[in-house]
Amino acid sequence: MEILDKFKEICTIPHCSFDALQLRDYLVDFAKKSGFSVRIDEFDNIYAIKGEPKICLQSHYDMVCVGDAPNIELIDDGKILRAINSSLGADNGIPTAA
Repeated sequence: MEILDKFKEICTIPHCSFDALQLRDYLVDFAKKSGFSVRIDEFDNIYAIKGEPKICLQSHYDMVCVGDAPNIELIDDGKILRAINSSLGADNGIPTAA
């Protein structure tokens, strides 16, 4: 699956700051299905570990919800991906998709 397809899928899951448990659970399930060992700490940080060497990729998975978010309506015209009346949540959505 392409990274933009993953990003678009993430956009369908509500993940406003302080209310991102649905996306946390989605990410944990995806990591487990992909063979990672997964741990969640008391702050809902997700640690997904698999293989050697260990490389750390870090991003936050919540978004500042403005406008109509978390109900994100994507517009993809083939050149620009944007959202109607929302910030799109792309501030860290792409690293989360990666």
